[in-house]
Amino acid sequence: QRPGQASEVQRMADLPRDLVDILKHLRDYVSTMLFELFVQSNESAASKKGNSLVLFIVNLREFRDRHRQFIDELLQLYGMVRKKVKVLVPNFGRLPDMVDLRRMTEEEQQALEDGRVERSNFSKYVAGTIAQILARKTREGRDPNRFLTALFRFLTLKYRIRYPVRGPGPRVDPDLLVYLDHKIVAQTSDALQTLDDPPCTLR
Repeated sequence: QRPGQASEVQRMADLPRDLVDILKHLRDYVSTMLFELFVQSNESAASKKGNSLVLFIVNLREFRDRHRQFIDELLQLYGMVRKKVKVLVPNFGRLPDMVDLRRMTEEEQQALEDGRVERSNFSKYVAGTIAQILARKTREGRDPNRFLTALFRFLTLKYRIRYPVRGPGPRVDPDLLVYLDHKIVAQTSDALQTLDDPPCTLR
């Protein structure tokens, strides 16, 4: 095998990992951007004694109007890369967005694939809360605001993880953090489309 052929084979072998890295950067960027907007809305609502959800929606609409093309292209790129990764990485469905495997031992990786991960009580709380948010969004099937409120709830959960009420928070399993950030990104796409619909009363 010639050197050029060998390097081409290596590049093809590295492609899934490279795409996963791109996916991670996109996910972290969008999630951080939305989280900062959420924190800003929360702090402003607290100082004015206003409704943090309503203020978040107002700020999200203003942010989207200023950066519509950039955000739309960013979310489209995330969806395209994620779809390609799901084709190239066989166990992608069982490992949400290929959690940071390089920081895990082989035993931890295998346990994660086999569903043998022992969750801490706080990680169980995070997993349960994510499931509740998704279930509630399903129950609110005809509510035009369900995507916006689900996004707000996911960001609220991220806030509780980042800023626990008492001291340093317990460690949350990394795959759950990845999954939560993915849900924030995925929900953002639907929520932004909702902003284009006629406004309705929030309950």
